[in-house]
Amino acid sequence: KRERLERLRADRALLVLRAPRSGITLHGSQADQGPGRARPQHERGGRASAKTALFTLYGSEALDVAVQVGEKQLVDLRSGMAACVQPLATPLAELGGRFELTRAPLPGTGLEASFAGRVTLEKSPVGLVAGMHVQVEVAAESLPMAILLPASAVVGSGSEAHAWVQSAAGIYERRGVVVRARLGSEVVIESGVQAGERVLMGEPAP
Repeated sequence: KRERLERLRADRALLVLRAPRSGITLHGSQADQGPGRARPQHERGGRASAKTALFTLYGSEALDVAVQVGEKQLVDLRSGMAACVQPLATPLAELGGRFELTRAPLPGTGLEASFAGRVTLEKSPVGLVAGMHVQVEVAAESLPMAILLPASAVVGSGSEAHAWVQSAAGIYERRGVVVRARLGSEVVIESGVQAGERVLMGEPAP
């Protein structure tokens, strides 16, 4: 019985949560912290499903700002844009940062879809804690008119993204394209295709 008791004590010690560093403890995973997400609340003695992130520990030296982007703003924003963050608690304080767009759709039932993004602050905010609200202004660029194509017309992704465009001689040639955004069944092309050009709806037949 003493041996069983010692084994039980050893097993119980393995169930104790120990933080690997100091910081801010939030319930749930990182994905649960964005706008529109239902944040879980774990209580002592509660039950949890297998392979579930119960808590997330954030470093106290820096914070990111979670933002929600409407689909009407999606084509005007890109990762790397400068952003100005103004906390509602201290309206006179302004923090600089860089906007990052994840394009992960957020749950919702409205007429306009929303997507997740974040602003990485350039310096540690003094006096702010996780959960506070802020106003975010992104320095959007004025861009030339973009080309909208069906998603099937663009093959590959990233640096390998390309389309088959008809040349002046009437031959379809492979041409690299830069994809600005993907909006459901359509993609916004930043460069690589000009207005009025004919594009195949996929790879040409061999």
